[in-house]
Amino acid sequence: MLKITPYLGIIIVLVSIGGIWYPKLGYVVALVFLSILIISPFRSRWFCGNLCPRGSFNDFWIGRISRNVPIPKFFRSMLLRVPVAAASLTYIICHFTCIRSSEIKPKTRIYDQPLSFRIG
Repeated sequence: MLKITPYLGIIIVLVSIGGIWYPKLGYVVALVFLSILIISPFRSRWFCGNLCPRGSFNDFWIGRISRNVPIPKFFRSMLLRVPVAAASLTYIICHFTCIRSSEIKPKTRIYDQPLSFRIG
């Protein structure tokens, strides 16, 4: 573990909260993914344990306030995981195909009309 590893979790907080007011912070996520693509072929999962902001946040920040209670067996069972995954995939597929293709032209708002139409 590197000396900087415990502090990388701050990136998660900055991007998550600061991104509300300054959306360009989202490019940090792209940098993290790019660094994974560059480092992984040479160092395998070294990135996950040493440089990953999400892992650092979970290990050093959330780990301190966690109660260390084991996950209930029901949440780990296939009886829950398969239907949740199927429902999630169905929603994604329908949202991006069925619903988008059947949309009708949105209603014209008053601000989309020319000024002369609104006055007279």
